[in-house]
Amino acid sequence: MDDQWPVLSTEPLEDDTGLLQRAHTVLAWLVQYYAHSIPTGELVRIPKPLAVPLVRVSGILRIAPILTFADTVLWNARPVDPRRPLSVDNICFENIFSGTEDEKNFYKLSASVELGAVEAVQIIQRYLNLDDPRDRINESGMRSDLVRLKGVLEDLTGLMADVKEAVDPRVFYWQVRPWFNGSGGGGGEKWVYEGVAESAVVDTSGPSAGQSPIMHAIDAFLEVDHREGCPIPSVRKQHKDLAFMDRMRRYMPGTHRDFLERLDEVPVTIKKVAMERSSLREAYNDAVKALKKLRDIHIRIACLYIISMARSQPPDGFRRREAALALDGSIGTGGNHVASLLKAGRDATQKAILE
Repeated sequence: MDDQWPVLSTEPLEDDTGLLQRAHTVLAWLVQYYAHSIPTGELVRIPKPLAVPLVRVSGILRIAPILTFADTVLWNARPVDPRRPLSVDNICFENIFSGTEDEKNFYKLSASVELGAVEAVQIIQRYLNLDDPRDRINESGMRSDLVRLKGVLEDLTGLMADVKEAVDPRVFYWQVRPWFNGSGGGGGEKWVYEGVAESAVVDTSGPSAGQSPIMHAIDAFLEVDHREGCPIPSVRKQHKDLAFMDRMRRYMPGTHRDFLERLDEVPVTIKKVAMERSSLREAYNDAVKALKKLRDIHIRIACLYIISMARSQPPDGFRRREAALALDGSIGTGGNHVASLLKAGRDATQKAILE
């Protein structure tokens, strides 16, 4: 490929966000296909015609130069009928790795959570638009929004619990999940992006639900702190890494990260107001408890789909490379230790409850 294909310029795309997103998705999927087609034991070298434009496009979008949650779900979704609005009943996905209905259903579930959380973003935006959250005139509206946020979180918990009906754990673990491993995934060597400075390809773990901005936004709104007591993602690392949720932000489009940073900088959070107003404290605590229940379900799902499946035998004819990538059941698709990180997230949520 290096000798036969030119390195295409991204300049014609750079004034159109939609085209840049499309380019990132196409290039990231091609990189993933290419990398996972390399024979076992060989160093993965991403050729210039893929590596160079992917890194350039990623720099403009301020997103990681690897397949991300945005590429598999947000930018991969299309309406079945373009004349109708995008909805759970009118959605399909252009790209899949395994050719299985389980993979399609996995993406559809993720998209359903994103669509179901739109109201949560609207609630957050209303709070950001308040001139003074401490003004008594806003108290009733904030309480109503916290009550509704609890309902949204309960709905999302129900959606996540439905995954068992749509996605077979064995199919997901052995046929879908190995494709998500990024550079260095499964304990392998880092991929070499030819023609690109090493400093430009730091974040290359691969897609993870932790890269969805929805849960980050709800955490920031309710002031759930994941930094305190978060485990180091790899015991092999000698330096203290950033908290997992912080690292996952670097895999998001830059505009999503900007919104989260704005939330982080809110001078008077709804948690602070709830600490001062007994009329809001119960509604705030109920919303946090609903978030904790969602994370309880997430832990159960991870145990079923990853940790338990890691003890199972691969299907007959399973490729050696895929088996090696799927081998470590404690490693999630974003390069994290599933059990410890999910439990840490659940515990951080529990700590946010006001006495």
